[in-house]
Amino acid sequence: MRKILSGGGLKIIAMTAMFIDHLAVVLSLCGIPSGVYMAMRGIGRISFPIYCFMLVTGFTYTRSVPKYLGRLAAMALLSEVPYDMTNFGVFFYPAKNNVLFTFVLALAVVWAVSKLSGMGVKGYFYSASLIAVTMLAAFVLRLDYSWKCILLASVLYLTRFETAVRYTAGSLILIVNSTLIGLCAPAAFVPIHLYNGKKGRTPACLFYIFYPAHMLVLGLMRMYIF
Repeated sequence: MRKILSGGGLKIIAMTAMFIDHLAVVLSLCGIPSGVYMAMRGIGRISFPIYCFMLVTGFTYTRSVPKYLGRLAAMALLSEVPYDMTNFGVFFYPAKNNVLFTFVLALAVVWAVSKLSGMGVKGYFYSASLIAVTMLAAFVLRLDYSWKCILLASVLYLTRFETAVRYTAGSLILIVNSTLIGLCAPAAFVPIHLYNGKKGRTPACLFYIFYPAHMLVLGLMRMYIF
């Protein structure tokens, strides 16, 4: 199969799907038909696996993991109020936190696992323990996508040279304890499989800016229009 999608192309697909998903949340307040709502949320499910994949891919190419972590953490903080506005209609909702915080933890885990990989059996034990503890932390901290994000990112990294294993394991993680809408998530591996390894021309800052920006617009719509 011809690889036709660059990293930029994958990000555009993920951002579009994410916007459709979050728009459905806001439009649900207007009483849109349930079928339309379900379809929009189903499309949105493919965004998370693609972002996880790009997180791991970005890790393998970045020149500075600390700077990568810093950018994600900064955008997570910037995005929290818009996230709460869009999803809960308030400026602060401590019971749930946006997925960029989860990505920060996931990136840190992948970085640590990469350092432990050369320690043999002991390294595998330490890696498994670290992944398990971080999954628990993500759950306790009530981060969006919680333990699934940590586990999926770790598996995508560890199986990066085994395509069939990567897709199978990734799909199983995505559908475990999932809703009917969540069963659409493994479809993300279709565009992922078409990734050609090239960066593309999409500005690197677009992903960072788009997440809080679209949440802010939708949050204002929810709170002051609908």
